[in-house]
Amino acid sequence: MDGSERVFDDRPPGVEQQETTANFLSYTVGLALAIAATIGSFVVSQTDLLWPPGVPVGLIVLAIAQIGVHLVFFLHLGSGPDHTNNIWPWRSAC
Repeated sequence: MDGSERVFDDRPPGVEQQETTANFLSYTVGLALAIAATIGSFVVSQTDLLWPPGVPVGLIVLAIAQIGVHLVFFLHLGSGPDHTNNIWPWRSAC
């Protein structure tokens, strides 16, 4: 070994090197969606936009949307072929 080869890699197995622009765009879109869901929650709870008995349902829907945004844009969990180990850990990658 002449020092130019790396023995250990910085990435976990199965993670490909991604461009920083794609990561920045993904995080920016995720942040915008998370902020929109948060503002939407305040709007739903503080205004008469929804019928009063429907406010809890609206907040639950926005909370589930917020969870989805965090899972997809920040934790990068998806259902694509390269994300099978993230969602189905018991499934072998064939």
